Amino acid sequence: MDITAVCRQFISDRILSSLPLGNGHINDTLLVKTDRSQYVLQRIRPQMDVEKLSHNYRLYSEACLNAGWLFPTFLNAHDNDKYHTDGEGFHWRMYPYIDGDTLSAPLSSEALFACGQGIAKMHAILNNLNGTPKAVYPVLHDLSHYYAEFKELLAGDNLSALERDSVTEEIIERRIDEFVKPASAVSSIVHGDAKLDNILFRNGQVVGFLDYDTVMPGLPAEDVADCIRSCCLRNGVYDRDAAAILIDGYSSINNSLTSDEIQSAFRKICFELGLRYYTDAISKEKKFKVHYPGYRLGKAKTLLAIADQ
Repeated sequence: MDITAVCRQFISDRILSSLPLGNGHINDTLLVKTDRSQYVLQRIRPQMDVEKLSHNYRLYSEACLNAGWLFPTFLNAHDNDKYHTDGEGFHWRMYPYIDGDTLSAPLSSEALFACGQGIAKMHAILNNLNGTPKAVYPVLHDLSHYYAEFKELLAGDNLSALERDSVTEEIIERRIDEFVKPASAVSSIVHGDAKLDNILFRNGQVVGFLDYDTVMPGLPAEDVADCIRSCCLRNGVYDRDAAAILIDGYSSINNSLTSDEIQSAFRKICFELGLRYYTDAISKEKKFKVHYPGYRLGKAKTLLAIADQ
């Protein structure tokens, strides 16, 4: 792909370099350095609904601006749209690089507490939207959907039996009924991908979030749980003390969730993602990016083992 040509749809700067950025599993993200500044360039999947993305952007950008909250501010392409569509049908977008700190696990106690506070602040901002976002991923966190995909794969022609694992499948079948139960919590507007990589820090405090593509009505406990998954798991071991500090941070601003509700959501999130990784591992058609041989199966085993505790 001609990255310079894509960049020319948004900026006239002289391109100095473009390098992969972040650990996203879906979009291809590049850090573009020019003679004037730095930008983030993203190629998103053709099946993502640009109309929904644009609708949601109008809502959350207004709310974030009013709150002084950092977020990706997309540039207009030369045709005055936020997206450029290339000849292969891929959608591209670009925004100025945000000068903030993205932290890596393990976090200090202070950072964990601030992380929880940041999610609570973000929830408050999202629930002041002037309208309702449209779900770009309507099946996100829909465990019934992912389980149906898994069963369909087992019975179909796309199954690749090379990485099938009987212990993993036993856990899935034994615990699915517990985790697939309809949630009783009240739904509100959530980020949908509140992992540590998407949280922006400055001077030890959360000042914004990245990647609002998954903004939609959902369960706040699952946002908190997903953040716990991203920063309180080390080498397959769940650090409950670290999770408790993050939950305390959230509760210091929003006390509508109990620790038990969040811990239950955490186990469900681990089960859901473990099931998705396992389905991907044994499918001929891959969705998740792979970082090393056996990555998908290894992630599945780790997450499902935690959910099974």
